[in-house]
Amino acid sequence: MGGAFAFFLFTMLYNLMHSALWGDEWVEYTYSQEAIGTGALYERIISTFQPPLYNYVMHFWLKVNSSIEWFRFFNVLLGGIAGVFLFLTVKRMYSRKTAAIALCGLAVCYQWVYCIQECSEYALMLFFLFAALYFFVEARYQFTYWKMIFLILACVGAVYSQYGSAFVVLPLLMLFYLGNLLEKGVRLSRKLWISASYLISVFAFAAPLYFSFLQKQLERNEIANHAMDFSLGILKDAPFTLGHIIGYFFSFEAQAAWKWVWGLVSVLLLLATVLLFIKGQLDWTKKFLIITLWFAYALHYLLVQLHIYAMVHPNQSSGFFCRYSYFYIPLFCVILPMVISELCALNLQWNIRKGLTLAAGAGVLCMFLSFHSLLGNWNKTYDDQFAEIWMEEKGWEDTTYLLGLAHYGFEYYVSHADGYQEGYLNRATQTVDVNNLAPRFWVWRTNWGANQDAFQTIIDKAAALGYHVKIYRDCETKGQLAFCSLSDESGGKQLK
Repeated sequence: MGGAFAFFLFTMLYNLMHSALWGDEWVEYTYSQEAIGTGALYERIISTFQPPLYNYVMHFWLKVNSSIEWFRFFNVLLGGIAGVFLFLTVKRMYSRKTAAIALCGLAVCYQWVYCIQECSEYALMLFFLFAALYFFVEARYQFTYWKMIFLILACVGAVYSQYGSAFVVLPLLMLFYLGNLLEKGVRLSRKLWISASYLISVFAFAAPLYFSFLQKQLERNEIANHAMDFSLGILKDAPFTLGHIIGYFFSFEAQAAWKWVWGLVSVLLLLATVLLFIKGQLDWTKKFLIITLWFAYALHYLLVQLHIYAMVHPNQSSGFFCRYSYFYIPLFCVILPMVISELCALNLQWNIRKGLTLAAGAGVLCMFLSFHSLLGNWNKTYDDQFAEIWMEEKGWEDTTYLLGLAHYGFEYYVSHADGYQEGYLNRATQTVDVNNLAPRFWVWRTNWGANQDAFQTIIDKAAALGYHVKIYRDCETKGQLAFCSLSDESGGKQLK
């Protein structure tokens, strides 16, 4: 068990600060520090597509310390606690060994580690969903009112963190209610308390979220009146897409050779759950978890195909293979070990057992490949490295043109660099007049809000005017840094 937790923490912490913060992270960092009393933070949130909880929690978290290290540590802390919930949930249903294996599976899930190491509301949502599954299982096996309350609060926290979690929360709460309503021997007082709790939650949590945030966000982003277009043809990929999502979580794109592999995984998972319902020894708690998965998937699939959920702009949808599908991760982490354990317990024919062994081997291989890609980590931007170069070359002595959202990274990383003094940021501007360029200037482009053409236009214009152009870093779509001068002094040492 200790080794599993050590490995789990290692994958979340490894190269945590390897990449500088990029556009989306700067938005969260900046928005969360807006004032609450003036309504500025509220106005920021309703201009986005996300619920309010993450920004409000982060607002107070950054009051303690506003450093990037502290900012990123928040998600790691949540991830560690979420791992404890996962371990306890699987252990409650099976054994410590199975729970440790489930934890290791989560540890090598590429998209899990990615969402932990990127500062966003998704880690907060996953934390609450792992907690919800834990309290659901605990309250089903040994009911107490406190467990029921924590289950409801965890579900509320998940929806207040990311709207997509409702796909899991809705069936989970519904099945918990029906289970207590229909099971024999359940006291009337418990049924009334659960009914009252659900009703109170609607007025205390669901209604304020809708009227104060979601409704205004839909109107602000011009999606409230979106027209639906339904045809039976949209259902043709339904049996295969869930497997593609699993592949996406392990960083295998749903293309080419992998497409049929993950489509097969989806079909096999469906057949396995049906088989377990018919021949397995599943109790109703485990059956409810499987129903939750397929209910969530059916609703999610339909709303994405109708371009209602995962929509970024009118008539566009981000589809299934993006962070809007992260809410499946906790369900997969609990259900996949459950399915494998239950299948192994069945009295199956030898050839079926052989097939299961091969499938398990393929799964281990995929996890290894995902873990290998994790070790390489990722860079979305290089503003921290650009700041080091800029400070080393005394960039404050000349004009610096910031392209895109580079001003976020520029202001933070330069102001936190060794040797920084007041006034170093004063020569930077986001306004560039290519017909009136400064005699000596830097061009600093980030990966968000400005494409490579904008950078190249300035460089080409400077070269045509006789400037000496020195490209310090060309990270293509992830950022570029150059220095241009009309004199022979083009800056310091060339960096490869």
